[in-house]
Amino acid sequence: SAQQMVTTAEDLAARGVNTPVLVGGAALSAKFTATRIAPAYTTGGVAYARDAMDGLRLANALMAGEDVAAAPNDPVTHVSPREQAPLAAPTVTRRSSRVPALSDAPAPPNYGRHVVEGDADELFEWVSPQLLYGRGLGFRGNFAKAFDAGDRKALDLERSVREVRARAAEESWLSPRAVYQFYECEASGNEISVVARDGSGSSEQFAFPRQSTEDGLCLADYVAEAGSGVLDSLCMFVTTAGGTVRESAEILKDRGEYVASHTLSALAYELAEAFAERLHGQIRAMWGFADPANITRRQLARGEYRGKRYSFGYPACPDMQDHDGMWRLLRPDGIGVDLTESHMMDPEASVSALVFHHPDAQYFDTKARA
Repeated sequence: SAQQMVTTAEDLAARGVNTPVLVGGAALSAKFTATRIAPAYTTGGVAYARDAMDGLRLANALMAGEDVAAAPNDPVTHVSPREQAPLAAPTVTRRSSRVPALSDAPAPPNYGRHVVEGDADELFEWVSPQLLYGRGLGFRGNFAKAFDAGDRKALDLERSVREVRARAAEESWLSPRAVYQFYECEASGNEISVVARDGSGSSEQFAFPRQSTEDGLCLADYVAEAGSGVLDSLCMFVTTAGGTVRESAEILKDRGEYVASHTLSALAYELAEAFAERLHGQIRAMWGFADPANITRRQLARGEYRGKRYSFGYPACPDMQDHDGMWRLLRPDGIGVDLTESHMMDPEASVSALVFHHPDAQYFDTKARA
């Protein structure tokens, strides 16, 4: 996560490392790099890459001896050769013909706000071992095969995870919670109007980018158009592993238990994601199209079900500021999840999502291409 980058920068600086650091990612901004990461890396410079190609260009420049990173005491001026430009106002607002308009829509069971307390042991059954050990703990290759073959690193990692899970249960380090709510919605061009029918009178308008390619996609395509006569709905949710994870991980690190600290953080991230995956399945069932009883975890991981969930900061809805509207509607602060000045979630081991039921929903990138 972005916050973990800050922590890593602090650790590198504390050890006297001064190698230039290159950062980037879907949920990272040049502003966060300038105001949070670069100041934490007091011994070296930080460069922000807006995408993979920009990262390659910066890496080549660094190898050539060029100064592309931020000076430790002047991060804002030099943090990036170019801050990621906001997407231009869409010139096309016509609904994509690739997404058929629905003649009717599934009705949610209610429009109330619901808070769910999660059971960590149950949710761990939803965690992908490959993601936990690969993405979270840095294991290279197929973890399951390596573990079955008796690979020493795989065995050590599995033992570390088992031990940290036991300590987390004993010390109450993890307290997964979620909040979700269904809303009435309608689309107009590239905008979605979202209305709470819980008596609060709350409403928000979200404007999403559209692909610049011919007949390009936009999230608004997955919602019934205003005036269509179809009463449509979407769902919003936030899941979190709990608010004490970072503090507990810091305590472990201060004790010199670096592996346990990192393992706890990785477990928390994957726990929040597992909670999101399970809750999404329950939301599909609430809409009336539950997954088949024999659906496999592999099929779930591949998204072989109706509808999709989208998170702000990712290609289909890249504007992190849209979190503000979600927070006004859903009030995730009630489960201990707040927004930073950069519109990112705190604690970072949290997942937010907009859930659409349209059977033709797919993941796509709205970034303009030359």
